Amino acid sequence: MSRKHQKNRRSKFVISLVDIIIPAFDMSAMLINCLKSIPDAAGDIIYNIIIVDNGSKAEEIKAYREFGKAQFGDKLHIIEMHRNTGFPHACNRGASFGYSPLLFFLNDDVILYPNSIDKLVRYMDEPKTGAVGMKLIFPKDSNDPRRPAGKVQHVGMSTNIKGDFIHNFVGWSPDNPRVLAVKESYAITGAAMMTRKILFKQVHGFDEQFGMGTYEDVNLCLMLRDLGYNIRVAQDAIGEHFVGATALDKQIQYPLHQNRELLLAKRGGKLLYTEWEIW
Repeated sequence: MSRKHQKNRRSKFVISLVDIIIPAFDMSAMLINCLKSIPDAAGDIIYNIIIVDNGSKAEEIKAYREFGKAQFGDKLHIIEMHRNTGFPHACNRGASFGYSPLLFFLNDDVILYPNSIDKLVRYMDEPKTGAVGMKLIFPKDSNDPRRPAGKVQHVGMSTNIKGDFIHNFVGWSPDNPRVLAVKESYAITGAAMMTRKILFKQVHGFDEQFGMGTYEDVNLCLMLRDLGYNIRVAQDAIGEHFVGATALDKQIQYPLHQNRELLLAKRGGKLLYTEWEIW
């Protein structure tokens, strides 16, 4: 990239604290709902939004582009990939595009609650925090028994003795004292994860060997832990997560088993058995 192009690109960015990076693939109505939640979630935090489009149809891009430009103006930036490159690559592309010191990776199927981004930023004020995640709950209008309405979807992850990664307290009340006791975690989901750009670059971002995605977020957390940083969970930063909405609509098959084996191979037997610490 030429210096002239870099200068022109930088001039279009609002000077901000956080780059919000959202991979997208069609589902513009869902993405627009996600975008609508951002201003109240950010509060006084200055941000840019970087949507990395993984090959959406032209009408889908037009719909969220028109809404986004009207709502956010120069804060909104769209990178069109023309094909589905997968979650890790899309996030890495978005992270390389912006200039903010903090990165907030956000799924388009997450609706943020007021002040949630602001609260994540405050957790990052702690120098040893490498990444911080949100408390995600299933949608309050869910009729799916596998996704109990208003109950915990994510409040950090632990590992069992077989090396499986488990979402802690799935289906529990978000106000249960044991849920509220979770402050740190072995790993957190990339569906709503904030980290420092300097650290993200140091570990070379999400590992694109994980292809379409799954376990790249865990791998990132473990690499940050290797550097001596903590992985935190912000109990007061909350969002509703419409889990797997795009995958279900588009019939995307994520390589869960393959990526689990890849992660185990990368860690070389160094995974900790943490389930007992949670339960």
